[in-house]
Amino acid sequence: MKREVTVISLRQFESAGGLAEGYSFEDFSCPLNDEVQDFLQKKAVHSLHLGASMTYLVYDNSTSRLLGYFTLVLKPFSIEKEKLSKTKCRLIERFADADKERYTVAVYLIAQIGKNFAIEDGERISGDELLRLAFEKLYAAREIVSGKLVLVERDMKSPELVSFYRRWNFQSWNERHDGKDGVDYDQMLCVLSNALVA
Repeated sequence: MKREVTVISLRQFESAGGLAEGYSFEDFSCPLNDEVQDFLQKKAVHSLHLGASMTYLVYDNSTSRLLGYFTLVLKPFSIEKEKLSKTKCRLIERFADADKERYTVAVYLIAQIGKNFAIEDGERISGDELLRLAFEKLYAAREIVSGKLVLVERDMKSPELVSFYRRWNFQSWNERHDGKDGVDYDQMLCVLSNALVA
């Protein structure tokens, strides 16, 4: 039987009093990625108040437990033309502004996505389920503000995620080094209309 879930924005959660008395999602655990856990517990609310991102919480309707979350951001993506093949140039120039050296385009960034490992293995939400829910929000956003490209930034130390994102038609476009965190990212893009919604 298919699990029924509720997706609620952090803004809705806060408005309903969910953040009363300093509640900080201590019931969420993601030992495979400390950044994913740290963002939800320490940064998501502040980012919401700044208008920098929107986090969505996924709850199991039958148990009311937090299954996972994802965070969406609208941001510019810029890449030097010389780094791209002719095929990729033809693709991105349909959506981007360009000067002599680079393309710049607005993209939907899936900034964070993670499942709750505090839940027993057989009851956890899958990565595909979470990503499908994120894409449902992005398709809804496209109907309001338009937009065609979706970006994920994969930690280069997580090669197992390459095949996962490629199943959803993401392709590697660029590498980015985050000097603040000391992390190298593989920037992967897909065209929203071509994304797999399982």
